[in-house]
Amino acid sequence: YAQKGKPYQNGIVAMFSGQGSQYKNMGKELYLNFPPMLESLQSVDQRFIDENSEPLSSFVFPKPIFDEKEKKKQESQLQLTQHAQPAIGAFGAGLFQILKDGGLKANYTAGHSFGELTALWAAGVLEEKDYYHLAHARGQAMAAPDDPDFDAGAMLAVMGKVDQLEQELTDFPDVKLANMNSKKQV
Repeated sequence: YAQKGKPYQNGIVAMFSGQGSQYKNMGKELYLNFPPMLESLQSVDQRFIDENSEPLSSFVFPKPIFDEKEKKKQESQLQLTQHAQPAIGAFGAGLFQILKDGGLKANYTAGHSFGELTALWAAGVLEEKDYYHLAHARGQAMAAPDDPDFDAGAMLAVMGKVDQLEQELTDFPDVKLANMNSKKQV
């Protein structure tokens, strides 16, 4: 705790996380105590309800259970892309609104993967209703098909001398480089 913020140079960046940061009951206390959090979740819930699906909130805040097998099932439901992405979107938007209401003035916004969409909304590029629509639609579009024979492929993060990696992969024509994260990670 500090009585006032620390001095900063060059502005403040609001950063938004991507898929993988979701977990069951995330932000529960915030959702219970801050209306902007609840409003954001209700906005996303409405998208699910409009398509006659179970509301997103039932995956983020599932019924309490004591059976370990059922707990794992609940956790895996939230890990599904069609649930994870809009859940992260609702959480990020609600939290950003709380911070703005408290006086935060971000000079820049940025996000990782799905968080890029939240950053666009926070920067004012997207209207709120469009953001919630896109958060839901993106999760649906990126979800794995309901096909037991579907091959989703694979991903490998490589750390090391990235500049030599392309040459080393010439014997593997099916392997494609993507996401040049830094000079040391692809």
